[in-house]
Formats: sequence, structure tokens, C-alpha cells
Amino acid sequence: MLSISTAMGIPLGYRWPALVPFNALLRRLASEVHHTTTFSITDALCPNGICRAVQQGVILRYDRQHFSEPGAEWIAPRIYRQLVAIGLVSA
Repeated sequence: MLSISTAMGIPLGYRWPALVPFNALLRRLASEVHHTTTFSITDALCPNGICRAVQQGVILRYDRQHFSEPGAEWIAPRIYRQLVAIGLVSA
């Protein structure tokens, strides 16, 4: 079941404070390890700065964290395109 706030969209500016240092740590570690990088899926998930539970008729996440099966199928090609763009896989 989707909450009203999730269905309506959460502004991108809303941050879970505990994740800020964790994401910074991941970026720092990736910069220190050869052949390691990070990338964000925020642009795909939060077009125009609004994070919605439903994109193009697909329920992406059923609990605000984990992708639903259709959500995983929706995001997978977008992640693949980012991996191609940063040179981790070939097209």
C-alpha cells in the first residue's frame, strides 16, 4: 500500500540525514579503490526533482527502499545505460 506522501511524490531536497555520511563514505572508498566508481540513479527516479513511487505506470518501490519486480525491470536499462556511459560495460 502506498502512502499519500509516496504516491504524491517526495521532493528531492528531502534527505534522510543518516544516509548523507554513508553516501559520502561510499564515494570516498570508491575513489580510493582502483577500478571502482559510484553513480546515482536519482535522475531516473526523481525527474524534475520529485521522487515518485510510480513512474510511467510502474510501481517502483513498495516500501520506499526496495524495488518491486516491475520497478527493477524499469530501472535496469537505465542503470545499464549509465554503466555504458562511464565505460564499465560495452554497448
